[in-house]
Amino acid sequence: MAQGTKLNPRKYLKDSGFIFDAKPAQLDKRFYKMLSPEDQETVEQVWSAAAMGLDISSELYTVPKNLKQACTLFSHDADRYIVSMGWIADLVERTNPTSLVEMGCGAGLLINYLQRKAPHLVLNGIDEAKNLIEIGRSLTNLDLIAGDYQTAEPDDEYELIVCEFGYDNSSIPPSKKPHSAAQCGLASYCPGCAEDGRTHFREYMAAWRRWGTAGSRLAMVGRMTDYTDIRAVTLAARDVGWYVHLEHSAILRIRDERRGSQKFPAWFFTTEEAGAASEEDIANFYMTGKSVQAPVQ
Repeated sequence: MAQGTKLNPRKYLKDSGFIFDAKPAQLDKRFYKMLSPEDQETVEQVWSAAAMGLDISSELYTVPKNLKQACTLFSHDADRYIVSMGWIADLVERTNPTSLVEMGCGAGLLINYLQRKAPHLVLNGIDEAKNLIEIGRSLTNLDLIAGDYQTAEPDDEYELIVCEFGYDNSSIPPSKKPHSAAQCGLASYCPGCAEDGRTHFREYMAAWRRWGTAGSRLAMVGRMTDYTDIRAVTLAARDVGWYVHLEHSAILRIRDERRGSQKFPAWFFTTEEAGAASEEDIANFYMTGKSVQAPVQ
């Protein structure tokens, strides 16, 4: 097997163009100055919407035209990139898949990092943002796929499916069921919201399964803000035959200047039901489980 570099995520991101020494407002100013007048107008509209309490931030993903612009925009999430990329690279080393596809690959940064860390891997990715795919193709020298992973035809079967923040929370429809409270292990949740979320995520999971083999595995990191979200995701995965295995899962933690301390579950799913975590195990793991702390800047 070809040996990869020992490059760590922070150095890789810095070398790629991430900025670690700027405040959020400074990053916004740098990003804005890089853009054409047309793209500046798009950014102004997003910022105006945010000031009115509307979340259309995903429209910013359509703006970058080159790697420098993309990395400057994504620098707002630099700590999150560090811990999630590190977890996935470590998972690849421990589980040794031969092929991997990323759902919502953006500008291909994770894929390019894995090219350096695990050169034996067959890699690909898909994203709806055509501008980011063009950046990613140049970065990785791969024919990354521009399209919707829910409807696009898979180009191959992959052993490991990865979704690293490859969906937008703003696209999840609010629950139409009455709110109530229930308990699972150490965690409380809303059953109605969890069931509606389960229906939504089941569509993602079923689509991702199409890109895998019969025994494919899933690595998923995302903004699951409480156990209601986690229950929705993990039950949706069970519906399509993927089960959480905690020995390779983690709770990733970062300190965010805008939002404060955050934790992001990183779930490893396999098709093996034997030895899989129960919902109570998952709830307790989320509440008290192991964590990875982003390095102090």
